[in-house]
Amino acid sequence: MACLIAYFLLDGAESLFAALILLNAAMAIYFYRRSRGSWLPVPLCFAHGALCSWYAALCIFELDVRGAWLWTAATANRIFDLEILYVIGAASYRRARLEARARTGERS
Repeated sequence: MACLIAYFLLDGAESLFAALILLNAAMAIYFYRRSRGSWLPVPLCFAHGALCSWYAALCIFELDVRGAWLWTAATANRIFDLEILYVIGAASYRRARLEARARTGERS
């Protein structure tokens, strides 16, 4: 909700980056809280923290926001794809580990 408010209250291309900063900050905080019990969400926390920092640098230092939008969107899309592959790999690892424990009769 805060992302939509930031998008509509601010003017220009910076409004989109401000909304993305809020969204990525919220996701980084979420993954940080989830990482207290497991190491699997830690790379996701760092990825969203890095994206948040990148968007903040674009807004604060007024880098060429309009010209950088295409490359910023492409990079964010590739980072998202890597995050999906990481989640798939982590889920496969966890499933294999649980199946191995079930075969040996070990309890967690």
